Amino acid sequence: MPQRRKSSERPCKAVKPTAVTFEQVRVVARALPDVEDSTSYGTPALKVRVNGVTNERIIILSGLFTRQTKSVWLRAMSEISLKERADGSGTIVLGPQNPMSGRMPAGWPGASRYLTPSLDQIDQVKEVYGIIQRARRGVR
Repeated sequence: MPQRRKSSERPCKAVKPTAVTFEQVRVVARALPDVEDSTSYGTPALKVRVNGVTNERIIILSGLFTRQTKSVWLRAMSEISLKERADGSGTIVLGPQNPMSGRMPAGWPGASRYLTPSLDQIDQVKEVYGIIQRARRGVR
């Protein structure tokens, strides 16, 4: 005669996995420091970017899951340009544009090595531009 199971020995029911939406990921990621909304090829995306200016270099930290650090030495920077939007935010490009940068789409794997470093989506971009210009004058 087969043994009866105790009620506490019930077999586990398989839990059906549920899909996670981008909005759910966004809510969790936005709780992390320096995460901001962005787009990639017109699709909603998340971006992590931290910028810093020292008396010798500009440091750009980026990446949500894999951190990437770029250092741009002020002494080696030949030019700097400013692109300002009507709301006072903008982009500071840290050097001349690489001729290869226009040949590959921005999100293409490996394309970032050809892109000129830049500080993107900066609030009060003129103020930050002035800080970098003063730091450049200090190292020459």
